[in-house]
Amino acid sequence: MRKFILACILLFYIPLPVFASKVSDQSLVEEMKLDGYKTMKDSIRNFEKSNNVTVKLPKVPFNANIKLGKDSDSKLSLKWFDTRSTPPKSFNLIITSQTNNKFLGKTNSETVLLKDGIKGYYYKNNFHTLTFSTNGLNYQYSIKDTSEFTKEEIIEIANNFK
Repeated sequence: MRKFILACILLFYIPLPVFASKVSDQSLVEEMKLDGYKTMKDSIRNFEKSNNVTVKLPKVPFNANIKLGKDSDSKLSLKWFDTRSTPPKSFNLIITSQTNNKFLGKTNSETVLLKDGIKGYYYKNNFHTLTFSTNGLNYQYSIKDTSEFTKEEIIEIANNFK
């Protein structure tokens, strides 16, 4: 009888965290869709077509299970989420045309040299943030400031945009 009760408890207990995770992931995606986000692939395709450009993307430093994008004529916002990690992680990338360079060279930023001689601007507050321009586009990406990522790793992400 004890084995039966234990089996029932395990049967009902184990799926609950998995179900709760799926529900919260669905809630996040639905909330983002209400804010205009859609699949990353569709957002990139629309932005590239309307601006006649080719967007470069980074190798995100974690395994994202949710990838969303939002585009307009002048701005592309991409978000990667790993909701399975504790705490959850997010990586944000904003791409604009070079005529709209409001986030380059912010005060309190450190000028860094990327590969191919590209000048970037690194700053850290609650997020590690790096901005740079290449091929007619401005890129700004950020990741939550944790001890897991160093300034050098954040700069290396910029060196691996493809």
